[in-house]
Amino acid sequence: MLTENHRKESLSRAYVQAIAGHAGLNIKLEQNVQQHDYGVDGTIRRISLVDGEREDTGFCLDFQVKATIQWKCEGDDVIYRMKASSYNKIVRQNNRTRALPRILILMCLPRDPTAWLDTDEERLLLRKCSYWKRLVGDPTEDSHCTIRIPRSNRLDSDAVKSLLAKVESGEWQ
Repeated sequence: MLTENHRKESLSRAYVQAIAGHAGLNIKLEQNVQQHDYGVDGTIRRISLVDGEREDTGFCLDFQVKATIQWKCEGDDVIYRMKASSYNKIVRQNNRTRALPRILILMCLPRDPTAWLDTDEERLLLRKCSYWKRLVGDPTEDSHCTIRIPRSNRLDSDAVKSLLAKVESGEWQ
């Protein structure tokens, strides 16, 4: 049986893959993440229809996924304490001029593992949801940092399309 952390990771990757698929976007999930984890779990790529054929536009967005039961809502924000090393990798990438933007995707799971997933003939229900944040600024020298993600940054099909539009327009360069 997988460890609890690996189960959470599997569910978070499935969530992102389902959202990207529903949005009509292509997704590349990094394989062998445990062996070669350099701060990127995957890339979402925009596809367009040109002369009746689908092609990759070249506009894409890297992401790092974290799945946790250690989160809380405080007003309009989701609060999460993460390792500084993970935070710093994302911040350094986003601080580089012309680098591919990277977002943090935080999957907030219920504390009870039996509530994470439910299925029947009509549905597949994955509980709670994921939020996204583009981390920028100065890296931290602490061992951990607390981040606040606006609850309005819920990861859904429209959000992913909007994020890629920001990449395509150059807003995140």
